[in-house]
Amino acid sequence: MHDAHARLRLLLVDDLYLKETGDWLADDRADVGASVAVVPTPLIALSTDQIDAEGNAGWNPPDRSFTVRNVGIGTVNYTITSDVDWLSVNPETGDCSEEEDTIAVIFDATGLLAGTHTGQITVEDPLAGNSPQAITVVLT
Repeated sequence: MHDAHARLRLLLVDDLYLKETGDWLADDRADVGASVAVVPTPLIALSTDQIDAEGNAGWNPPDRSFTVRNVGIGTVNYTITSDVDWLSVNPETGDCSEEEDTIAVIFDATGLLAGTHTGQITVEDPLAGNSPQAITVVLT
């Protein structure tokens, strides 16, 4: 590899002539072939990548929501987690093929001091081609 970026080159074979190089193949090398396997996978799509909420110390802001949908092939079987105690979602698991699933984001600011708090919601499906996907949540 000559540089950090790999490139895929396809040689077009027509009557044993390599169009890219201009070379003819010898008769004993006529068995030229290639195969490519395409594996259809589900892909996670989220309606947003950030949710902002405002509240007073000790008071919970209103719930927010986002949607999960599959923009690939098959079904997304997702699990949703949060990395902080003051943030949860409902439902925490689900599946979608073509429909959008609405997920509630629930805040529990009890015991939080005034200021800016940041958390992350993660949506995962081990079979999805782009898993995991994340949403940053900012509570001020």
